[in-house]
Amino acid sequence: MNERLRNAAADLQDIHLQPLHAVGQRSDDLVVYISYNPKYKIRWRVVNDVPEDVENFVAQTCGNLGYIHWKTASINIFKGSE
Repeated sequence: MNERLRNAAADLQDIHLQPLHAVGQRSDDLVVYISYNPKYKIRWRVVNDVPEDVENFVAQTCGNLGYIHWKTASINIFKGSE
């Protein structure tokens, strides 16, 4: 199961989110947590401050891959206060 998540994370970074390399500055980071839900579907969540268009791109990409949005508040979220 962990191998599946490692492969999904590598594909997400190296293939599916590759267009984001041209967005923003070189020092900008995008942190996406992925895990399993209780039914072993892959779920995702952006956990740092990113522009809304970047978060929307991640949502669209992950949705197209069949991943579900991680809606729990039980993980650490590193977004700044607004």
